[in-house]
Amino acid sequence: MAFTYLAAALLLSSAGSGDETTTIQAWRQHSGWVLDGWTIRWVQGYDLDEDGYAAAGAPTSALVSLVVPAATKLAPPAGYVTKSGDLDDHDPDVHPRRPEILGNGIDDDCDGAVDETEFHRLASGDRTTTGFTMRVRINDREILDVYTATGFVIERLTYRIEYQNLNASSGAVLQTGRRDVSGMTVYPSQAELLATLDGLTPRNVYRARVVFFATRRFTTGFETHRQVGDPSEWYYQCTDATNEMAADRAWIVSRALYSEFAAEQLGLLGYHGTAYPDGTAFGADVGEPWCTEFYSGCADERFSMGHRHYIGDFDPPPVPLNSGAITHYFLGFGELTTVDAGNRASVLASLLPGDYVALDTTGDGNANHSAMVLAYEPTDDRVWTVEGNTGGSQCGIQQRDPAQIMAWGRLQASMRD
Repeated sequence: MAFTYLAAALLLSSAGSGDETTTIQAWRQHSGWVLDGWTIRWVQGYDLDEDGYAAAGAPTSALVSLVVPAATKLAPPAGYVTKSGDLDDHDPDVHPRRPEILGNGIDDDCDGAVDETEFHRLASGDRTTTGFTMRVRINDREILDVYTATGFVIERLTYRIEYQNLNASSGAVLQTGRRDVSGMTVYPSQAELLATLDGLTPRNVYRARVVFFATRRFTTGFETHRQVGDPSEWYYQCTDATNEMAADRAWIVSRALYSEFAAEQLGLLGYHGTAYPDGTAFGADVGEPWCTEFYSGCADERFSMGHRHYIGDFDPPPVPLNSGAITHYFLGFGELTTVDAGNRASVLASLLPGDYVALDTTGDGNANHSAMVLAYEPTDDRVWTVEGNTGGSQCGIQQRDPAQIMAWGRLQASMRD
């Protein structure tokens, strides 16, 4: 019979003399016997399918404390996972980063919805100054059956778009009229509809979703509508602009939103990405916290940002500025503002899409996270952001409490490439 030592003890001796270490909490992937001191005991594993996610409901009492090098604290050692939420721990194709599959009756992405409507996003954004086109992926058989019905058909598939301008002060959710679905592409594994939203304001960030209906039209012209399926998830996009500076802001926001999609829907970024492990797509090292690289990697394609790998101090010596700190970059242009209760209201009123914010996500008064601004919504007093390295290893669109903002970096024309 083979035994293994408790991993924490092994890692204590292998972290390396002189290296900075830290302690993380993780679940074991596999069940087995361990030798804990002089005691042999059985431990339960919680990622049996090895997809990188512990089973939903994995108990916190089963977390193991692991001493690891601080530089790789976000990458758990082999045999351990730090994230949970897997609804089927016997199927590696079911986990929180899995795209939903058409009509299979399975919650593939473990978000609590089965066969929900999603979006496919292109790097170009499919956007103009006054609108954008969404590639709607229909996974619900109920919706598709209305569209593909043959014979004596008395209902047709229609949809409307509900949308919200996140930069508007009202925060109102508007909606289009109902539209007929025509020319939808149907494949065995997916169905895709192109849905265009226009008449929008340039360089503003919007979110939109699609609701489908089975519509019956009578000879009198009267129509009835019954909703089929659930509304889609929200789609986020920034309209283009004619002014060069505004267009560059819109471009880096669109790029960041595509990067978020590539990470969360295509699995191309993050600890279980198939192309770029961790944040290496933006220049980060494997295991390195990469929220700042996410911002600078997207912004550098239009602004002279370079590779910024940490937040930095807000008040360093005037020269030389550390080339790796993102706050030092904005300080060099005189565009970094430390935010406190005295100026927070004026900063919030000045935020524009693409700006940088340093956040305190732990409540200790120190900035520990970087984010790109989408919009400030005064109605609900929240800041919309798109971020890298959220939740330990993912990208995401977040709604932040303004009190979390410690510093604001404003983009300006002199920064443009």
